[in-house]
Amino acid sequence: MELASSMDLQNFFDQWLYKPGALKLNATWQYNKNKKELNLSLNQTQQDGSLFKMPIQVAIYLPNQKLPLIKTIAIVDKATVSIISIDAEPEKVVIDPESWVLMDATISKK
Repeated sequence: MELASSMDLQNFFDQWLYKPGALKLNATWQYNKNKKELNLSLNQTQQDGSLFKMPIQVAIYLPNQKLPLIKTIAIVDKATVSIISIDAEPEKVVIDPESWVLMDATISKK
């Protein structure tokens, strides 16, 4: 698989095959109207000592737009904060909108 993809997949196999547990995320978001920025905090809450490092998609639903804005956030630590520039306050924010990741996630507006 590494040969075909030209990617180092060691981290993937370590996280998802060789270690127990699954990703648990507790996320919050807040919109700053003055700066026109979405502040997104993703906190890993699994209690087994595992740490997941991976990209994850976030769907941002804006007023008067049929399709959400999709952003990819790189999770690299227990706590990841991402700031996304957008022109309007989101109606809602969804983590992993296509359900690609095996995880337990919650998200709420701060």
